Amino acid sequence: MTDPGEETEEGPPAEPTLGELAASLERANHAVDEHEQLLHELLEFLSARPDGPWTWRTLTGERREQLWIELYDWVGWLDARYLRYLGEDYRIVEQWYRHPVLVELFTALMVSHRAAYQGAKTPPSFDLVEWHERCLWPTFARIKALKLLPSKTPESGEWDGPVALPTHENDESFAEFSGEDVLLHPDADTDDREA
Repeated sequence: MTDPGEETEEGPPAEPTLGELAASLERANHAVDEHEQLLHELLEFLSARPDGPWTWRTLTGERREQLWIELYDWVGWLDARYLRYLGEDYRIVEQWYRHPVLVELFTALMVSHRAAYQGAKTPPSFDLVEWHERCLWPTFARIKALKLLPSKTPESGEWDGPVALPTHENDESFAEFSGEDVLLHPDADTDDREA
């Protein structure tokens, strides 16, 4: 049996029968249904992660636990593969996870490493060099410049993390300021309606 419209050995395409058209339509409907289901599942997945899978601010429960495990494992790999060979200037404290800024920087470094090394790219590229030159070394330069780690590992091995200064939140003042700012910068379509 030939597909509708397919050229045969005898010459021009054979006219499809009604049964062949019905079967072809059925296959197309089935493929559309499968794609629709996949799109629905993808939308559900993305809706459950509105800020992405690496946004500590919004992660909770099992997803947060999975990221902690993944990050802890990755930082262990980073320490074993690179940092232990670079001297004391690059040593991280055992309880680095107590420092929220380090957690964010290491998460970003891990995600960029994954993009460079685990992507499905087959042609050669500069991604691996880029990760080292634009991610790894600048991140550690920043960690050192900001003095995010203690200069010496505590003798006990315990580290409670950095001293946290008080935050400067003033919801009332912010609401007043942002409300005034919004009034000074209305949407373009609002200006057109009032004119």
